[in-house]
Amino acid sequence: MHEVSQRSHGDAIQMLRTAAADMRRLDLSRLDPLELDEVVAASRLVERATAALLLRAAHRAADLAAAGEGPGPEAILGGRGAVTASLARAEACRASAATALPSFASALADGAIGAGHLDAVARALHQAADAEREALLARERSLLEVAERLSVDSFSRHLSREIQRVREQLGTNREAPESELRLWEGRGGVGRLSGSFAPEDFELIRSAVEAEMSRLCRQADEAAETPDGVVEPTPLDGRLTARALVSRLTAPSSAAPVGRPSITLVVDAATLLDGEAHDATVCETDGGLPVPVATAQRCACDAVIRKVVLDERGVPLDVGRRFRTATDAQWAALRTLYTGCAWYGCDRPLSWCQAHHVIHWTPPQNGPTDLANLVPLCSRHHHLAHEGGWQLVLEPDRALHLHQPDGTRWRTARPHRAGEAPDCPLTADRRRVAA
Repeated sequence: MHEVSQRSHGDAIQMLRTAAADMRRLDLSRLDPLELDEVVAASRLVERATAALLLRAAHRAADLAAAGEGPGPEAILGGRGAVTASLARAEACRASAATALPSFASALADGAIGAGHLDAVARALHQAADAEREALLARERSLLEVAERLSVDSFSRHLSREIQRVREQLGTNREAPESELRLWEGRGGVGRLSGSFAPEDFELIRSAVEAEMSRLCRQADEAAETPDGVVEPTPLDGRLTARALVSRLTAPSSAAPVGRPSITLVVDAATLLDGEAHDATVCETDGGLPVPVATAQRCACDAVIRKVVLDERGVPLDVGRRFRTATDAQWAALRTLYTGCAWYGCDRPLSWCQAHHVIHWTPPQNGPTDLANLVPLCSRHHHLAHEGGWQLVLEPDRALHLHQPDGTRWRTARPHRAGEAPDCPLTADRRRVAA
């Protein structure tokens, strides 16, 4: 029996090493975008299988440690120093969440979800109080159904809303701490700052900094624009955020915005009027940060409230179609659906976007300025939709099909808020439309 076990162990090690060597030898230099999509999709399956294997290793390490025969999951997952201690701890935390949510572990092993989905649940469980944790665990089945449909980012947003609903229903909403900011000099003479802010304060800061980031990016993009109108996007990272903050704080007083600072909250009518959360409650800032219902009601005491009527699919209606540029009412409707650029996989916030006519407004297409013909696009993707020759098709349910200049459909993206619809990669059938 021992010999069979040893031989099986040796075969498994050799199989993994062979697979790793085969992947390193793959030549991707001649693949087109759809072929690359297929390679990436297959790689994700391997990645998920590897994550599931590490989960099983962590569980076995925990069993051995409990019997006094091993150092524990974190030490084993450290892999002879091949990964950082923080990564090993994160993988051990993922294993703990998989124990609490066995269906998620099975879905990961089957490739139905990714490790990031399980990590998002692990973070939510870690931050939840005991009663909130029990309520989340009781929703395991419905959470898994959502995780199987959504990207990791969309699922994380869904979890944030779900936790907020649970807190509203249990009455465990915590009093928002007062905003605070610390500044100090770090090692090497580098200045550091760290803070936490109430949702309203954070929204004011976020909107101001994002507006400045958008301005800086437009300047950089215009300077780098090529004759065909295509530019490489400015990285959306901490360096840009820091530049925008400094620029905003050091702007001449004459350049400061005039008028009263404002924030935008998106909340459904039933929640706002009744003051209670329900299973489909949406109550969050423009940028997607959940806020307590009581906070939304307080803000509504002195606010402009704009009605956006939705149909049974959550698609906004009754917002007009008179002008070439999107009206304020149409932008209000777009905010109920999108937290950023509508292009698949884009991380640009909504404040960076322009309203794009899917059927172009100019002749000979003469597309209407109607909500059913508008999507928010950042500067780079707006260029691709015009000068870049990409073709967009918007379905009545807001599914946005993205077609390459040769007519090949690349991806289908969906709104961030409309029922948490999934981002759907195209299968390998290479469907085409007329150019």
